[in-house]
Amino acid sequence: MAASMLLFFLASASLLVNVPASLPPDYTTVSCDVVVIGGGLSGTYAAVNLLAHGQSAAVLEQQGRLGCHVEMYIDPATGAPSNIGVIDYYKNSINQAYFSLLGVPTAPVPQTATGEVYLDLATRETVSKFDAEAQIDSFLPTVLAYTTYVNATYPYLTLSYENLTYPIPDELLEPFTVFAARHNFTAMLQFYESLTQNIGNLWQLPMYHGIHSLNPKLVEFTFAGFINAASGNNQDIYTAVATYLGAQNVFLNSTVLGVPSGGYFGLEEGDSDTSGLCVLSTSPSSSGNQTTLVKACKLLVAILPSLASLT
Repeated sequence: MAASMLLFFLASASLLVNVPASLPPDYTTVSCDVVVIGGGLSGTYAAVNLLAHGQSAAVLEQQGRLGCHVEMYIDPATGAPSNIGVIDYYKNSINQAYFSLLGVPTAPVPQTATGEVYLDLATRETVSKFDAEAQIDSFLPTVLAYTTYVNATYPYLTLSYENLTYPIPDELLEPFTVFAARHNFTAMLQFYESLTQNIGNLWQLPMYHGIHSLNPKLVEFTFAGFINAASGNNQDIYTAVATYLGAQNVFLNSTVLGVPSGGYFGLEEGDSDTSGLCVLSTSPSSSGNQTTLVKACKLLVAILPSLASLT
């Protein structure tokens, strides 16, 4: 990960989360360059790249494993693994370099037909007259026309909203489907819906969000194919991440108790170093809950920024 992109996600020490008045007598202290809250794909990717570039990192994860959305189901009858969370990864140079760094063998994901049924969600009945083949025949040139238009008109929306201009152009505030109808892109809406998923109602989604969700780079990656762990179990990727980071730098089943706004708690006698920040967390141990004070120069928050997760 480029330094400029990483710094974009680094939070300041001003975050305040239910800071305890004092520390328990048996807490342990860990020091690192960056403390990462969240051991999903974003948090672990950042931590691995920090370590690869000579920086130290500690990862605090609420679950009992790294990987977050990666879920694996093992068929009890056959023993065959099925990825039911993150199914595959784009076959691009970024992912391939990352898996190589972790020492995880990869394999292409076969694009086999699984069968599709088209439903009217309002009636819960199948749509018998839907011509899927005609849709497939027409969406490829439409997707090409769409990516050409976006690259030429809104290239700054490809990777982030950081360069979104103000005032925002009126077209970008319209529903994505209005934009698609105006430019004859409606033939690709089925492809759009199947690829992006879970981003909201296309008939209400602002165009700028729609373009960002299906940007030309994503289309390019999609047609390049997909890979996953050669074992078929994508959890192997995060087992390798834990090994790469080292057990001493990964804190599972961890609950963040506080991130004080003033930097360190300053409760250690003779501790004159008040630079940087600290995160107080707790996790189960054989003798009860273990409290850990992580001292770091920077904080990376890599969790869903919801009210529930930040309080």
